[in-house]
Order: sequence, then C-alpha cells, then structure tokens
Amino acid sequence: MSGTVVDKPVGKGRPPRGAGDSPVDRQVPPGAASVLSALAALTGVAAALLVHPKERKLIVAGGPAAGTFVGGRSLSPALFNDPQHLLPASGSGARSPPEAPMEAPPQPLVVTLVRAITDADDRVAGLLVLMDDQPGSPGGDPVLDPVALGLVDVLQLQLAAVRRQALLDRALAESRREAAMARRESAAKTNFLAAMSHELRTPLNAIIGFSEIMKDQLFGPLGSGTYVEYAADVHDCGRHLLSLINDVLDMAKIAAHRMAIEVEWLNVEAALNHAVRMVMTMAHKRGIVISVSADPPALRILADDRALKQILFNLLSNAVKYSHPNGAVSVHGQHLPDGSVSITVEDRGVGMDQEQIDRLFRPFERADNRFDDTHQGIGLGLALVNNLVTLHGGAITIESTPGEGTRVTARFPCDAEAVALTTGARDPVGSTV
Repeated sequence: MSGTVVDKPVGKGRPPRGAGDSPVDRQVPPGAASVLSALAALTGVAAALLVHPKERKLIVAGGPAAGTFVGGRSLSPALFNDPQHLLPASGSGARSPPEAPMEAPPQPLVVTLVRAITDADDRVAGLLVLMDDQPGSPGGDPVLDPVALGLVDVLQLQLAAVRRQALLDRALAESRREAAMARRESAAKTNFLAAMSHELRTPLNAIIGFSEIMKDQLFGPLGSGTYVEYAADVHDCGRHLLSLINDVLDMAKIAAHRMAIEVEWLNVEAALNHAVRMVMTMAHKRGIVISVSADPPALRILADDRALKQILFNLLSNAVKYSHPNGAVSVHGQHLPDGSVSITVEDRGVGMDQEQIDRLFRPFERADNRFDDTHQGIGLGLALVNNLVTLHGGAITIESTPGEGTRVTARFPCDAEAVALTTGARDPVGSTV
C-alpha cells in the first residue's frame, strides 16, 4: 500500500516552549514520516500518527489518509473514542491548545491502536496512533508483528535523539547566557575598581603631601615631637595605601585590556639598584642584607620603565617580607644564550610548597593564606608581576622549598621583533603597546 507523507513541524512561528515541555513540541524527529508511512503500509491501516502525549497535537503523519491531518493541530477527542484511559489527565496548570480541534475526516476513521512511546527514562515522548475505517481487534496488539514493532522501536530512537538534541541546545543556550552575564559582571567590576581607585588616589595624594610637609616641619616646628611622629605615621600609612590602590588599578586595567606599556632599552643594574633603594627601609628594619649583580655589568633590557620598577619592587618586597630576620636577599640580572634577559630574586626565607605556589598568580591570593599583621599585603603582588611580565612577552617561574627559601625568575625577550609579536605592537621601541 503506497501512502502520502505529511511532515510539518509543530508550532511553527510560535515562541519556544519552556523546559517543562517535550522536545517534540518544537521539532519533528528526522525520518519519522517515512517510518510512519512504512508502518501504515505494513499494518494495512489508513494512517499512522505520532501525537503529542499531553496536548494530543499531531506531530507527523504517514499513510494513505495522512493528508487528511495537519501537523500542529489538536486532534478531536472523538477520534480517540475514550482517550482518558490512555494517559493520566493533565494537571490544572496545563495550557489549552490555542488551535481549534481538527474534526474527523469525511471518510470516518477510528482509532485501532494507541501505543505510548517512551524514552530511556521511561518518559512518554509520544503516542503512536493507528487509524482505519475498521476498528481493531479488542485486546492486545494484534496488528503489530515483529517487523512493525521494529518500526516502533525506530520511532522511539528518533524521539530520543530529538530529546537529546533539545537538551543539548537548551544547555548550550544557557551556557551562552551565563557566559554573557559573567562578561558583563566582570566588565562592571573592572570599571568599578578603576573608578574607585581613581577617586581614592586624588585625596590620598593630598594626605601624603601634607603629612610629608608636617613631618619635615617645612613651615616651622610643630611644637611637640609626638606630632612629628604622628605625621610620619600618617605619611607612611598613606604611601602604603597608595601602593595597594595602584596595584588594584593596574590589575583592573590589565583585566580590561587597557594597560599600555612603552618599551625602551634600560640598564638592568641601574634598575636593580633603584628597586633596592625602594625597599631598603623595610630591609633595614628586619636586618636583611640585599646584594645586587648583573652579568654583564652593562646588561640592557627591553622593557617599560614604570612596569619594570613595579616588577622589581614587588619581587624584592616579597623576598624581604618573607625572609627570616637578619637574613639575606640577592637579585641578579643575566644575559641568556637565546638573547633574552632573566632577573632572579632569591631569599632564604620561609619558602612554599607546590600548593601554595599554585595560588600565587591568582589575584588576592597569598601563599600563607592569612591576612594578619605579620605579612602585610592583599595578594596582588605576584599576580601583578605575572601580568606585567606577560605583557612584555616574557614568563615567570618560581622555585621554592618550605623552610629553605624561594627563587623567582622573570625572563624578558630582548629582541624588539619578539616583543612586537607578543604584545601586538608594530614598533615596540618607544611605542605604545
């Protein structure tokens, strides 16, 4: 028996349904119309229908009388004789189909078989409805031989494939929404940090400047030595807070891809000596001796002057901070065989294990994971160093042993073309990257 195939998607032009609806609401299983046409021919019925289990809407039809039915329309309850025994009635929250029910075709057809098709989770994904002008035999499935049952299994697999694809599509759409939301939240956080850092720096610079004038008594004696001490404390605390704010601002700029570096040839030994002077007060308080060396002495590095000073200050201040009292710290610049330059800062302090090292490059993470007065800081130092070195096209490595000390090495490419490739600059020397 040759049959006509009607293959129309359900709900075309309507908005997607929610997560609680079956995927077959939106998509016809590929090849289902052909399977239904073959099933109708094999069983000798006028039409084989695949129907939505809840709303009784036609999904797809096959068979000689398939053209009588229109996809997406609700089937009249009269076609089911008494459909209440097929599936439990829908709950009170079920929606009524907006389309008018399809009336019975001119040539009366009756339901000869209704079979629920379930998926792997025993979830009813569709109803197979066989319709003919003669009623079927009461009881059992007399019209379904093993070949017909095989076709039913094919329908089941097709429905399962549609459901899996719908779930994948839903998960992909959800992940895209979450990624977009995360990007918006990250951008908002970055903008907030940048704005707040800028607003804090302006009054803080005034506090630092006025407290410096007071502690140096530029306009005459303050009248009491205690006032001078207090002014010095305010000045030191202000500079420390400004340093933290600068780190936050730099991290916000890097996260927003707004950090600009202007690379030039710099003398390594001069840069190292400048950084040592910046941490000398901290080192003297703890009795730390710092040694500086460069090989060769006239070694030069292609880097941004401000960024290099920030890198060296953070590395040296960390080394002094985590060294034992009356210990030693060394900083060494070296020209490597491949043309790059390495700067190594080494201490004989508390050291770290691998788990602590893994946390260091994450912002606001600290090796000891304790925010106490012993080791001041908010965990931005090495994260900022890593980002600044990366902006130069370089890399940073850490070697450490608990109780023995830590060696941090920052490697910089000293070839102008290499820096241009890693930073995207056309002419890195003296240009904005």
